[in-house]
Amino acid sequence: MASFEENSLTVHAVFLARQLNQAAEKTLESINSQDYPNLAVSVIDLSASEAKDFCGLPVRSGFKKLSEATDSILKAENPSFVLFVTEGIIFGGADAISQMVEEAISSNKAVVGPKILDGLNVIEGTENENADEDEDAQNSVTHNHLAEFGFQIDRTGTLVSRVKIGELDQGQYNTADDIFAVGQSCMLIRGDVFNKLGGFDGSMDGTKNISAIDFCWRANLAGEKVGTAPQAICRTQVEHLKRNQSERARSQFMHPDYFAQLRMIFSNYTFSSLIRVVPRAMLVALFGIITNILTLSFKKVAVVIFSWVAIFFTFFQTIKKRQEIKLYRTISDGEIKGFQVRGFAPLSLFLEEAEFSTTAIRKFFHGRGVWLTWVCILAVFVFGSRHLITQTFPQIGELLPFQSHFFSDWFSSHQSQGTGADGFSANAGFWLGLWHLIFFGADWLARTMFFLALLIIGAVGVWHLLNNISKRPAGKAVGTVAYLLMPLPYIALGRGDLTGLIIYACAPFVLTFLIRHLVQKGHLILQTLLLGLTIGIGAAFSFEVFALLAFMMAGCLVASFISGVLNFKVIAIGTVGAGLGFMLNITHFFNSKGVQFWQWRPPAAGNLEFYDLLNFDLGENLFGGQVLGYLTFGFLGACLILLFVAKGQRSVWLIHGWILYLGAIVLAWAAELGWHRFLPTHILLVPAALGLAIALGIGVDVLSIDLAKKRFGFRRIVIVVAAISAAIPVLFLSLDGRWNLPASDYSTTYTTINSSANKRVLWIGHPDVLPLSSWQFDDNLAFSVSNDFDITDRWSRPADAGTELIRGELNRLSEEDRVGSRLAFFSISHIVLKEQLFPTADRSFPIDKNLLSQFESQLDLKQVSTREGIVVFENSGAVPIYANLPSGLLEQASINPRDIEEVFSNSDQERISTGDLFVGDSGNWNFQVSGAKVESEPVFGFAKKYSHSGGTATLRYETSSTHKLWLGFQVALLLLLIFLTVIQIRRIAKKSAEGNK
Repeated sequence: MASFEENSLTVHAVFLARQLNQAAEKTLESINSQDYPNLAVSVIDLSASEAKDFCGLPVRSGFKKLSEATDSILKAENPSFVLFVTEGIIFGGADAISQMVEEAISSNKAVVGPKILDGLNVIEGTENENADEDEDAQNSVTHNHLAEFGFQIDRTGTLVSRVKIGELDQGQYNTADDIFAVGQSCMLIRGDVFNKLGGFDGSMDGTKNISAIDFCWRANLAGEKVGTAPQAICRTQVEHLKRNQSERARSQFMHPDYFAQLRMIFSNYTFSSLIRVVPRAMLVALFGIITNILTLSFKKVAVVIFSWVAIFFTFFQTIKKRQEIKLYRTISDGEIKGFQVRGFAPLSLFLEEAEFSTTAIRKFFHGRGVWLTWVCILAVFVFGSRHLITQTFPQIGELLPFQSHFFSDWFSSHQSQGTGADGFSANAGFWLGLWHLIFFGADWLARTMFFLALLIIGAVGVWHLLNNISKRPAGKAVGTVAYLLMPLPYIALGRGDLTGLIIYACAPFVLTFLIRHLVQKGHLILQTLLLGLTIGIGAAFSFEVFALLAFMMAGCLVASFISGVLNFKVIAIGTVGAGLGFMLNITHFFNSKGVQFWQWRPPAAGNLEFYDLLNFDLGENLFGGQVLGYLTFGFLGACLILLFVAKGQRSVWLIHGWILYLGAIVLAWAAELGWHRFLPTHILLVPAALGLAIALGIGVDVLSIDLAKKRFGFRRIVIVVAAISAAIPVLFLSLDGRWNLPASDYSTTYTTINSSANKRVLWIGHPDVLPLSSWQFDDNLAFSVSNDFDITDRWSRPADAGTELIRGELNRLSEEDRVGSRLAFFSISHIVLKEQLFPTADRSFPIDKNLLSQFESQLDLKQVSTREGIVVFENSGAVPIYANLPSGLLEQASINPRDIEEVFSNSDQERISTGDLFVGDSGNWNFQVSGAKVESEPVFGFAKKYSHSGGTATLRYETSSTHKLWLGFQVALLLLLIFLTVIQIRRIAKKSAEGNK
């Protein structure tokens, strides 16, 4: 090394100390022991301590960013090389830095990293007493495990270590080949290259390795080389196995540095590469979200969502960095691909490291028994859904078809339901659009998985709730299974009641965020934000969520009063959460014709006894439902006895469960007596099911803890028997593979009557059997008007002027025999009288025979279809919604269908002849002929007439700027709430981490 030392270049070693402790002292001592002659050392304190010096060296602190500290050093001294070292690294020999510098010069590398070995598990086996005298004997028992020797990434920027867990150093990587990157633990960088690339990205400060990987990536783009010096040996003071496992966990399950990873790929790839990479990155993010949801790591889910939102908020910063990279880029992305691993690294690591993955999952589920419980739940769920997944999901009630234009319909102010009034759509269209994107536009798959996912979401919510209040994994498992086996969600599925499924999924989360502050002190703001988001999303699908929240608040207040500790914070959290949820759906209240929170419904049938409500026997012929009914009384008796045994917080939570159960039963009983008509009974009972699940889950805690002190030796047997008994009914329900959903429906009839997108369908029947939202027709029936209906027509809207006119025509059925001709101007081509949800339904809502005979007596209506539970009449003289007629024909009492020219049915531009354009829609339309706008005249009290001279015409709907601004405000408010929630989560996590130190 003598010749090299005579003309050595300057090296400035920058020691990055996150903690000034004994490990940092050892690292600094190993740096000072190096034989490199022109070596300067600086200590940068990243722990915000007030130390002025450390090991005789001044400490540089007070920098807001690491990039600022390094810039100050390089500008002041301008060294030939800069060496970054973190604590925990110890140089194995005095010539390690010399070897790295020599490798950089001889191989013309801009960035060089050492070989890092594990410093704890060096010698294994029996120690040789003559090791000092016999070198061969010493080598025979020495096993050097590789800890770090460079990194690769996949196409989405996920870090992949070149070495595997527990891999021995056998010289397999001792080559002079170029690599993609080295880690920040120890890296030597040429000073001119560091200045040329602008140093580390300041937005990535605090990340483990992302900032180093990003710098190496940019160095590769600039045509510089990155490599390792195999002769430069370093050792770690941290066991490499644990550290590598931690790194792999961060890659698999999304880590706090995920935003920096996104920033890196958005900055370093060219635009053409981003078009291919970003969809892959989204797919990886989806994998991370699903994995974290299944493991109940909601904080990590928030990290992923926050990172994708934040990357767009930093759009201009990313553009600036891309422009800087463009100045020194010399190679293409295609040349970089040779250094990148193929496939998806998170998925590969998850599958390859089976032992670690299993350990991680078991850790999340707090034990093998609970992990097995979730495996069983998912297995039974898949088994019970097999025919719904592999076959067609039936169109029952509100379980309507999906469509591919959710976002455009939500963004437009045009309302297709009724006669086409202007207004805001329910925000369910926005959320369904996001859900639809996850399944890449597959309507049938998105629809099936959406309805089924609501069951699993409810179960996850109960687990999350019990995870906050229960101390035993068995209690969480029993409570979750109990909530899943309740017949209510399967009754909702069988009745096609989407509202019931939404309430079932939301109820556990609403209660969790209301009461979690009793367990986790100081989290009021976070719980309020999470409650607001939950109510906002739930209310987008069903405004009944607000009624659920009010009931939960009242129940918690009463329970706290009975428990002896009156808790008014529940009222504050619930009120603010309701306000946030209201603001997230504020546009739905701006419809010009008034507000309709939920659709009108007649009084309950009143055929259920109080006894039936206690055990959830709602008259449904559920296979296994009666077994559950008898078991329910057994569960209630056990929970009542345990109520007198429970101590402390367990007593409080048991009281909460009982109050929810009894309160919901009383409310449902009041509905059966006709005292109110807000919600169906099976929806009112959802809080009762949740209360019983809580009582059962906490009851297991009482058996395990309180009765253990009383030496009740059979408590474990009781828990096992109760869990198995509770699981029997849900196993019965899963046998048909359809979860109580029938195999037959009216989809063929629906397809026939909706074959023309330029006509409308008039529906009449009980609100529980109509497939879309409706308005009152008489004391027991409702009516609705649709145009090519789908699931977005399920949400209630106020009746527009044309709809009120249709109601008036229906009231004249007994006075005239030509109502069909009058309805023809409303473009109604079919009238459907519906009595059942599906052909084989047990429950029927018969339509009065007099009303049916009045339709049959209409001379201009023809009965075209009669199936069990449904009658369809055709109105052949219906005027299309968009029609061109000879001038003056609209003023006549009747119109010959042969004089009607149907237009604009397939496009918004075509050539039409002179006449009057009829638009049977009260929306904001713009009609132009040969480029000139034609003004409209009102006709029939709701429609428009455009008199024109013919030519090339266009008809387009115009959404107002005010409408777009309100939607933008609502989306911005949603992003703000998500951002604030993530900030609160990170603040709490940081505070918790500081408290654990």
